[in-house]
Amino acid sequence: MTSLVCGNRSVLAWHMQLQAAQAGHTLEVVDPRVFLATIPTDDDIDVICDDAENDDANSGTSSLPAGSPIGSPVAVDNATAANGAADENATWNDTAETVSGAVVAAGNSSCPSFHFDSLIYLADARLWTPQDPSHTPTDTELAQEIRATTEAVVNVIETLPVMPATVVLASSISAGNTTEVGQALAEAAVLIEQATSGAATRYMELQFPQVFGEGFPAMKGALIAQLCDAISAGKHPRVSQDRPMTIMYAQEAARILTNEMPDLAMSMAESSKEPTGQLAITLNEISNMSVDGHIPDRIPSSRYGLVFQLYSTLRTAQLRVAQLRNGENGRHILPKLPTSTVIEELPRVTSRTHFLQPGSTVEIQGTLNGLHRLAVVAGTAELTLPNFPGIVFVAAADKLPEEDQPSTAQAIAQDPADDYPVAEPQGMPFFDVPHGYTVRCECKKNGSAQGGNPVAIVEWVSEP
Repeated sequence: MTSLVCGNRSVLAWHMQLQAAQAGHTLEVVDPRVFLATIPTDDDIDVICDDAENDDANSGTSSLPAGSPIGSPVAVDNATAANGAADENATWNDTAETVSGAVVAAGNSSCPSFHFDSLIYLADARLWTPQDPSHTPTDTELAQEIRATTEAVVNVIETLPVMPATVVLASSISAGNTTEVGQALAEAAVLIEQATSGAATRYMELQFPQVFGEGFPAMKGALIAQLCDAISAGKHPRVSQDRPMTIMYAQEAARILTNEMPDLAMSMAESSKEPTGQLAITLNEISNMSVDGHIPDRIPSSRYGLVFQLYSTLRTAQLRVAQLRNGENGRHILPKLPTSTVIEELPRVTSRTHFLQPGSTVEIQGTLNGLHRLAVVAGTAELTLPNFPGIVFVAAADKLPEEDQPSTAQAIAQDPADDYPVAEPQGMPFFDVPHGYTVRCECKKNGSAQGGNPVAIVEWVSEP
């Protein structure tokens, strides 16, 4: 199954790619305004086919490889053409390089087919990453973006050489309300349905509740993202007006959208209704899990599913704040999991162990459910995340490397009442991996500041 996803700025597209990789589906995520210029029009295809016929008559070469659909753009390579056909092929190559960017230059072995099983438009601009991260867009600006993008998506639908069998509009339950964004989403539904009405295409509008998850910007209406950003900055936010709010985890929304045949009813079936005040309380309570590893006792195991979703969302906010504070040169000493912390409190925990020799690395991707915890039980390792460049987490099961040792003056300044030397804290350094993110664990070679002892890393993965 191949799907065209219109909305490369939506963080939901990243979650869909994670789900698609698990399901074996192919997604092409695009900015519809940029993608539109690459689609060959009927006139473009006619020109290509006319040139190809001249090639066939004069050089005896075939313009369409076996199995190519009629009208598919094809590039001819001068090096493989028949002798004496170079002059005619020169004209073909000039055409191939200029047709709306749709036909690849001669010598490139692949051409885009522009045939998709489904087209999915991620329309809710409140889930988009702002073009200017320092500016929070207003409702008016968000509505304008939705209208401009919807116009481009309509043009894409009308220009594609083959209409997708399914067209899905991923919208919001706020579509049609009195806000500017709600009105823009309602207009999008009308325009997309009109664009598909004359074709044998299944059109669906899936209206999702408030979607939360890793990487979403803290824009207006994104309550959980706002709470996570505030907590990561060291604040203790609360909600003044407690009211029920229907929420859905991004991984669930992505799973629905990447299904071969999305189910209209599923856009609400996987949601839950939570009091906004309780969400703030829970997030504040679990904010320290990345430091002491302890799940608050008052949270029952039946709530672990939502807790781990909220915690994974909070972890990405914490990492983002750490990156902003430290720039490109941040080194963090991972806290140690206290021996008093009961690992077995997690539901149905599975585990595996990685042994790293000096100079070797292993990449671990966070599971899409539950709590995914790494603990270094021997040696010293450096942990990095490609999504947060410049941050290095030092996991030292033994003595800290020399470059990370605080000076005596620094230690006294932190707590002048302590006697020195300070005893090393007991336990195992640990790191909780956000869902879908990759962690690169490295064991440094001999002679480096990190030492040269092997490293043993244990993964704990809960299965709620």
